[in-house]
Amino acid sequence: MNATRNEPARAGSIVSIAGAALLMLSIGEALGQPGGGGGRGGQRLDSAEQKAVWEIQAKGVAEDLELDEVIESKLVAAYQAARASHDEARRELWADSGGNRMAGWQQRRELRASGREKLQEALTAFLSDGQTEQAIGVLGAFSRRWDQWDQMVHVLSGFELEQEDLDKALERIQTYVAESNKAREEAMTSGDFMSIGESMRELKSKLDENMETLLTKEQFETWEEATARHWPGGPGFGGGPGRGRPNP
Repeated sequence: MNATRNEPARAGSIVSIAGAALLMLSIGEALGQPGGGGGRGGQRLDSAEQKAVWEIQAKGVAEDLELDEVIESKLVAAYQAARASHDEARRELWADSGGNRMAGWQQRRELRASGREKLQEALTAFLSDGQTEQAIGVLGAFSRRWDQWDQMVHVLSGFELEQEDLDKALERIQTYVAESNKAREEAMTSGDFMSIGESMRELKSKLDENMETLLTKEQFETWEEATARHWPGGPGFGGGPGRGRPNP
């Protein structure tokens, strides 16, 4: 008798958990006003900085794929065009929503899927199927976490590292991005949205440990400050301890 009475409450709890998970996911995707990667201290990268960062990101993938200069330039151009187009579409969606960060979640999902498909189609024109799949695994996220990746590359470019150390750092960031994309896709497929925050924290912690071996103390402090992912609600939403303010 008690078990029967408790069923509605139990069902309500399940619904609440699912709703909270979806809310967390939507908050993670809705953070910040669209329009390019976040800069240090909340400053956005300007168009020239964005273009330079996107070129570095695409060239990192091109190097992994061992592309020649001609194909590399095509990859860079396709990626830069995809990023610029996606940023413009995000700005339009932001304007249409009246600046409501929680509005248009489904439209953002559709926008990401469309951007990924268009980039993949562009890449197949000059890359093999295997190369396209590998490139999309890094360059095809089309999510708010792109802004974090932009910031990471932008910060590194200001450290004036030796080329060998810079290459190592960029490679580690690229691995982080690919693993983050994969973890997010797996969570979306399985419906285990609650795992996204924990996965992101673990991957960022691993990246920070790797970066610390390449940077000076001062550089690493700058890195940590500039690349920390700030989420609403504090640690439970995937941010670092005590970081409960949203990214501007």
